[in-house]
Amino acid sequence: MRFTLLICAIALCKPLVAGQSGGVPQDFGLRLAFGACTTDVADTFEGRYVRDLGFGKNASATLPVSDAELRRLDELITSASFFDYPSDFRPAGSDLVEPHLKVVLKVRRNGVTHTVSWRDANHSSIPEAARLRTLVTELMKLFRAMPAVAQLPKADAICL
Repeated sequence: MRFTLLICAIALCKPLVAGQSGGVPQDFGLRLAFGACTTDVADTFEGRYVRDLGFGKNASATLPVSDAELRRLDELITSASFFDYPSDFRPAGSDLVEPHLKVVLKVRRNGVTHTVSWRDANHSSIPEAARLRTLVTELMKLFRAMPAVAQLPKADAICL
């Protein structure tokens, strides 16, 4: 009997993520809205990716996120110390770059939901801005590499 229970317990265990005691939390999810002229939205809560094509049109795809991709998303969020950012992140800087990336990232993890809004208008080089820029770039790459997203049409809009 003891042997059978041990086998059942082992079979039910989820793989662990390095540095975590329990892997990706059951409630983990994120919604990333990003863009300079148009705004794409990757939403793991709803399982959808919506591409703003410009001129009032959009295209969407189902966003199937694998366990490995969820682990990677969680690792990126954790390593960026995302939950330490203020809700409205405005790093100091004097240059103004147009067009610039606008980001709203909402993450739920372990019962806590945190949203950060950021306009990378001055390409600040402070460590927090660089870390957030890296996080957003990696998230965008991960989502854009998914086959369903890669097949979506490109935006027609031109930044003015």
